Amino acid sequence: MAKFLLICRKEDTAPLLSPELGAYISSQIIPDNITPNPAEILAVDENLEYAIINPVSIVGKTANAVCLGAAFADDGVRWDKPFDPKPIGSFSLFRFDAGHVELVTDMVASQTIWYYHDNSTFIASTSQRAILLFLNGFELNRDVLPWMLSTGTLGPGFAWDKRLKSVSPDGTVVLDRENWKVTATTPEIGLNIQEGELAYHRNLTDEVLEETIGSMSFPEDKWVISLSGGYDSRALLLYLHNRRKIKCVTWGLSNVLDHHLSDAYVARSLTEHFNLPFRFFTLDAKVSFETLFNRFFTASDGRTDHIAGYSDGLDLWRQLFESGVEGMLRADQVYETKNIHSIEDTIKVNGIIGLDQYSNTRIFEKYGLAKLTWPEGLWLKQGESLIDWSARLYHSFRLPYLQAALNTIKTCYLEMCSPFLSRPVIENAYSLPDEYRFKKVLFKEIVTLKTPDIPFATYNASHKIADLIATPEAVAFIERELKAGLNKHVLPDEILQFLISRLRIANSDLNKKSEKKKFLKGLKERLGIKNIKSFGKKALPAEINLNLVAFRAVLCLRAAKDFSTHQSKTESMIYQ
Repeated sequence: MAKFLLICRKEDTAPLLSPELGAYISSQIIPDNITPNPAEILAVDENLEYAIINPVSIVGKTANAVCLGAAFADDGVRWDKPFDPKPIGSFSLFRFDAGHVELVTDMVASQTIWYYHDNSTFIASTSQRAILLFLNGFELNRDVLPWMLSTGTLGPGFAWDKRLKSVSPDGTVVLDRENWKVTATTPEIGLNIQEGELAYHRNLTDEVLEETIGSMSFPEDKWVISLSGGYDSRALLLYLHNRRKIKCVTWGLSNVLDHHLSDAYVARSLTEHFNLPFRFFTLDAKVSFETLFNRFFTASDGRTDHIAGYSDGLDLWRQLFESGVEGMLRADQVYETKNIHSIEDTIKVNGIIGLDQYSNTRIFEKYGLAKLTWPEGLWLKQGESLIDWSARLYHSFRLPYLQAALNTIKTCYLEMCSPFLSRPVIENAYSLPDEYRFKKVLFKEIVTLKTPDIPFATYNASHKIADLIATPEAVAFIERELKAGLNKHVLPDEILQFLISRLRIANSDLNKKSEKKKFLKGLKERLGIKNIKSFGKKALPAEINLNLVAFRAVLCLRAAKDFSTHQSKTESMIYQ
């Protein structure tokens, strides 16, 4: 997918953007394993210009809008001017005219839009780094640090630089160009449960999915489906039943391709059944850990710690890009699937656990880096059930601030679309009674009734992050980065020294590690116990993997270092 950058200025001045500057921006926000398409630069008027970085043919463009991802609207309904009705789909949408600039997210902000506003300049982009290239200095947002160290995310709505803001889920941000004021709207997200028997909701849900997914229009030769073999991606394949030319792809470690319940094996079986093109990409390591980290950080803006899914050095994305693929359909969902019995469970399944909850991170409390500061709107409301609260957290935190961060990586290479995150599908899901929505009870029943007799995948074919960052090479890299961060005043030196002292090397053969995990999982299922290591032992206070915390600390250090070193060169290119 392309990256987008829009610059609007209050007063009439010379253009900022040029082909040379576009090429430089591209080199800073696109990983070095591809040669991106030349930036497309357009001056809308004397004060408004934009750049599409690594543009592809499926980017939606009109005279008044640029849409990344995929948006759909009823025939005859305009969506491309400020204040038009929102389309459906999963997208980031930029609309503009002589009077206004409007930023629009889809219902869950699956593709983040960042923006900056001061007395003379308004900048919006799908990349934090792209905006920071035009700002003086770097102002580290210290509210991010406990969130990154605890959760591996920037937290709800935070950016690395405290001057940047993000557009909320289903939100809009409007710049009134005449009075130079910005107005942000954030609709309240809530369930609208409709009573009814299972058969009623099953038929209604099936109709919504058929109408929304089955009627999508897109060039099949430019798109692929990410197929894992689980319920979600299988459902996407089933509802795209009339797409007989679209290619399916999956990925994982090469040694699990023949494991009969792995994502890769099941996905291949499904494509053979439907006679669809299929390609498997191996995630076996192809580059050094340092190269992997550098590409991962560039692609992600440092927004997430989920590096394990990119252990091939982002090579599969290079291959897709270079083969002419321009977009990927994914099956991201809004359904909550984990067991919830308490407030603690709800927080845990949504990945919002502070370091103050672990017994081996007490030192972080001393420096104010252990406890998370939550926006008031995320807390449990009076009378709200735990299941409903979890659904709201999933919608308001995990999808826009974790899943969207992962989309940021992929969209350096391809456009992304998640049809199940379209408004009609989400609204239908939020109308279901708890007993049908929770753990995908109704959704799974619908998919099971439609599917051929092929087992669902139960084994993930990718690395685990705990394994990847415990190899000798990864540990050595993390240690070097932590030592380089001493005396830089990003994180306290005492914290860095503590993490350095706690780094541990595990089995460096990741393929053997994967086989061991597969054996232990089968043993647990046969014995009916949750944790082999704790079987017969007294429960101990929860601990967090300190290699993982150290890796997150490296992300913090790299952000402070990288984001404070680019602006001077950008300025010299503008005013040379």
